[in-house]
Amino acid sequence: MRRVRSPAAIASNTRTPCCTGLLIDVIVSNAAHVLAGVKTADCVPILLGDPVTGGFAAVHAGWRGTLASAVLVGVQRLNEEYGARPEDLCVAIGGMLGGLFNALIAPIVFKTIVEY
Repeated sequence: MRRVRSPAAIASNTRTPCCTGLLIDVIVSNAAHVLAGVKTADCVPILLGDPVTGGFAAVHAGWRGTLASAVLVGVQRLNEEYGARPEDLCVAIGGMLGGLFNALIAPIVFKTIVEY
């Protein structure tokens, strides 16, 4: 997937690569034996996982994606596609260049999930 710094999202439920060349910042799936990931530099990779439904998401969240609610889109798509509930989600916020931004983005991510 190519990052676009917007809340564009796709759901993939197969083990076949689906996102080559697509302009998205969020991918959700519940396919067994499939990995979802995000490459970043100065943005933040955020992984969402639901142990109840098996749904998971990878979100590319820089400041533009955060302002465009990319994490919220990930939570919404997990709910729409697989019935995931925000209170069941496990969240991993990856590292990035400039740790200060991580300190600023983490509260926004958790607030987004709690308020959904």
